[in-house]
Amino acid sequence: MSERVFISPSKYVQGKDVIDRLGTYVSPFGEKALVIADDVVWKIVKERVEQSLSGENVSIEKADFSGEASRHEVKRIAEQAKAADVRFVMGVGGGKTLDTAKAVSDELNVSVVIVPTLASTDAPTSALSVIYSDEG
Repeated sequence: MSERVFISPSKYVQGKDVIDRLGTYVSPFGEKALVIADDVVWKIVKERVEQSLSGENVSIEKADFSGEASRHEVKRIAEQAKAADVRFVMGVGGGKTLDTAKAVSDELNVSVVIVPTLASTDAPTSALSVIYSDEG
């Protein structure tokens, strides 16, 4: 008989305006987060994320996502995270951003928080990261 393994997040929170309470949920991971998001998403959620995290004494090191979940992007962002001495990684955005966040957290061996901004992505419930070439 073959075994089947289902890997999912240890905690999953969903609800209206839950982004405004993000700090409450992530503060147990540490006092400094590496937040990965692209420019478009960050303009939309920046104020709410920063306010929620600062309310729980969690500071942010922001990493700009280039748009491609590639080994090069993971390495670049992981180096930024190491230099900033972050305690956990937070991906905010769509599937490729979230896949990159998972890969960066794996590279650093720290916890990851996934904050999807699209209802259609399965990245919040998947333990895998889809990695592309730099050209996609």
